[in-house]
Amino acid sequence: ELKHAQRVLVEDNVLEGNWLQAQTGSAVLFTVRAGQSGCHSVVNDVTFRNNVIRDTLSGFSLLGYDDGSRDGCHGESQRVAIEGNLIIKSPTTKPPHGVDVSWGPGTQDYTLRNNTFAWQTPCRLGLFFNGKKPVGSGIVITNNVFCQPTSGDAVRAMRTLTKFIPDPEPID
Repeated sequence: ELKHAQRVLVEDNVLEGNWLQAQTGSAVLFTVRAGQSGCHSVVNDVTFRNNVIRDTLSGFSLLGYDDGSRDGCHGESQRVAIEGNLIIKSPTTKPPHGVDVSWGPGTQDYTLRNNTFAWQTPCRLGLFFNGKKPVGSGIVITNNVFCQPTSGDAVRAMRTLTKFIPDPEPID
């Protein structure tokens, strides 16, 4: 979990096993936490690529600002690339249903490209937009394999993408 980090490269690793405790069960969390790390907290300039994640309840949890901060400090999260990863959920992972990516509001310049989510048991949600606000700007989501269609707040597929990424950048 990155709560306060800048200029980070996580590459060519095997991450195995995580558990559901005080968290949502996601293997990797990019969730800035200004309430815990101070008003100037950031999760910026992060590249997470070519990793294998095994035996997890869910894949990624992304959040662009601290939604739980009570002191007015919210931090920011910008320029994060998640590329070329393989996420494998084991049939023994409990509970039996997970989420590929839970995407919260406020992210800026995030890229989700060339990732594969291979679930050996049924998955509950593929790309899930969490919250009532758009996820942010500069969002690139391309060439990923999700376990289920995109969803969020009772709307499905393209309606979800239109709601949460209202002005998508054209793909060249």
